[in-house]
Amino acid sequence: NAMGEDGIPDLLTINLSTNDYVGHWFGPDSPEVLELSVVTDKLLADFFRKIDKQVGLKNTLIVLSADHGVMPMPEEYVKSGIPGGRLPFAEWKKGLEEAMMEEFGDSAEIASMTDQGVYLKFNPTEKEGYDEDSMVMFVRNWLREKPEVYAAYSAWEFKEQKLPNTSITKVIENSYHPQRSPDVHFFTRPGYLLTSFGSGASHGSAWIYDRAVPLLMAGRWIEPGKHMDECGPKDIAATVCAVWGIVPPSGSVGRALAIKK
Repeated sequence: NAMGEDGIPDLLTINLSTNDYVGHWFGPDSPEVLELSVVTDKLLADFFRKIDKQVGLKNTLIVLSADHGVMPMPEEYVKSGIPGGRLPFAEWKKGLEEAMMEEFGDSAEIASMTDQGVYLKFNPTEKEGYDEDSMVMFVRNWLREKPEVYAAYSAWEFKEQKLPNTSITKVIENSYHPQRSPDVHFFTRPGYLLTSFGSGASHGSAWIYDRAVPLLMAGRWIEPGKHMDECGPKDIAATVCAVWGIVPPSGSVGRALAIKK
């Protein structure tokens, strides 16, 4: 209630998490998401009116965005005749486990597997031919043979910067962490969802439907209009700092957007 009552800027952040849950369960093109979007619009309008009454919108910078996009329901691709579909995660994991057992016995096993990565547990042995790098490459190649897999790369290829130079691999490189990333990273072709659930949508891939998010700003410091420059949520902090007239945090990689000259 004390926000806006002195000359020190106040920062208020709100997470509209219900929109995320509904999008996961029903998909982005569903009537449920459409209804929730209309309700969200009305709630935001009411919220902005209250801000205007208490602080004044002329003294307020409003930023709306999202932390990720979302892919359409895989079934929608199938109905439209576009390559895509829902892939059974349990079957993929079981198939890889069986292939590894046949090739390496108990020298290696899957410690954890996600829809985009495989973490391996190695069981060192004195048996002839034991080689952890060969096991990693086996998993990578097994995934590459799947027609629904667009690409698969080993951790070594990330560390040694051996990935092909494409816009997609650049996105993947940005998420790589040497201590946390999987031994093998992979992702499916557009329209395919590797999942344990029989319904619902998800996100997290490098494809544009997962990366594209809205970014709307309003305030007397912002140049009106539609700006076509490439940008993203990383630019929000830099823009807020520019409005406040302070130096951005040392870890900021964004830039100030659409500030009035």
